[in-house]
Amino acid sequence: MKEKYKNMSETNRKHAKYKSLHKIIEPDDRDFTCQQVIQIQYIYIIAAIIWMIIAYCLYLYTGGIVVCLFLFIPLIVYGLNFYWLPQHTKDLPNLMFDADFLAIAFLIVTLIINWYKLIDIHNILPIIIVAIIILAFTLIDFWTPNKQFIIVQHIRSALETAAVVLLMIVAYKYYLLMAPLCH
Repeated sequence: MKEKYKNMSETNRKHAKYKSLHKIIEPDDRDFTCQQVIQIQYIYIIAAIIWMIIAYCLYLYTGGIVVCLFLFIPLIVYGLNFYWLPQHTKDLPNLMFDADFLAIAFLIVTLIINWYKLIDIHNILPIIIVAIIILAFTLIDFWTPNKQFIIVQHIRSALETAAVVLLMIVAYKYYLLMAPLCH
């Protein structure tokens, strides 16, 4: 088995060591290639950087301890996806829960617009807009070759994670704005 790794590059050897024994002995069409694993891991690195830029530009880090905890959710998800990717197969995205996140976004926006006259939403409106734009990007269809389609799915997953957390932050900030009015 060591002879099999002799001709591999250092990067491929690192990724091969994470595969379970049955995958090394009998590679399957459902397994990711080493190139796909690296490409998808780059997607999660880029997504984490973009998430930090979004958090900085929207001043989300000034929202208190709870909002700061929300800010770690995408970073944790991206990190776990990065780490566990070598053990995944191409079948996994088909098993994942698929929701219509744009409908969820419109539900939250509708609630906030209905209460618009009671509270000042200028602090949460930019977050809503960015979340809806990110969700809109997930609806764009990219026609790619079959081997590259999995990369598009992971890009969508990264975008949906960021948008859902932004909507969670909006819901929390909205609650903070509405709580004094309810008492």
